[in-house]
Amino acid sequence: MKSINLIITVLFLAFQLQAQDKGTATESFTVYGNCGMCKSKIEKAATGVKGVKSATWDEETHQLSVTWNAAKTSANDIKQAVADAGYDSDTHRAKDEVYNNLHHCCKYDRPAAKASKVSKVSKMTVKASDTATFKVYGNCGMCKRRIEGAVKDGTSVSDASWDSETGNVTIKYDPAKITEEQLMQKIADAGHDTDKFKAKDETYDGLPGCCQYERVKQ
Repeated sequence: MKSINLIITVLFLAFQLQAQDKGTATESFTVYGNCGMCKSKIEKAATGVKGVKSATWDEETHQLSVTWNAAKTSANDIKQAVADAGYDSDTHRAKDEVYNNLHHCCKYDRPAAKASKVSKVSKMTVKASDTATFKVYGNCGMCKRRIEGAVKDGTSVSDASWDSETGNVTIKYDPAKITEEQLMQKIADAGHDTDKFKAKDETYDGLPGCCQYERVKQ
C-alpha cells in the first residue's frame, strides 16, 4: 500500500512540474550597461518583477537572459522594470533623469543619444574646420568618454576621438568658434592633463580610481 501511495505522489509531483514548465518562458534581449555595478542593478531590477525566476546579464554581450512565469509577467514588464532602474533595452528607454542619476561609471553610451548627436553634427554649417591632435593623459574607456565629452558640444566641435594606446586625441573643430588652447583647457577642466594644460589637483583626485593616470611633472 505504501508503495502505491509513493508512486501516486511521484506521478502527481511530476505532473505539477510539467504543468509549471509549460508556463515558463525564457528570452534574451539587449540591455545597455558598462560594469559589475550595472550587472547587479539590471539583474536586481529584473528579478524584482513578480514571476521572474532568474536573470543573468552579460557585460560583454549586453544580453540579459531571463526566465519567468508567463502567467504572472511578460517580457514587456521586465524590460520596463529594467528601464525604470536606468537602463535602456532594445525596446524600452530609461527616463533621462533616472539615467543621469546613475553612478558615473555606469553611464553607458545610449543608442538614441548617439543618434541625436549625429543628427546635431549633420545639421552644423561649418565653413572652415581645423584638426588638432595632441597628448591627453588617461587610462580607460571611461577616460575616453570623459575626454571626448569635454569638447563635443555640437556647435564648435564636429568630432573628437581619444586613443587609449597612443594617448592622442584628434579633434575636428571650427577655428572661428574655438581655439586649440581652449580645447585643451576644457579637457584639463574635466580632470585630464594635456601637453600644455594641467588639471587641477582636486579635479584629478575626484576621478574614479581606474581613471587616475600617472601624472607627468609639468
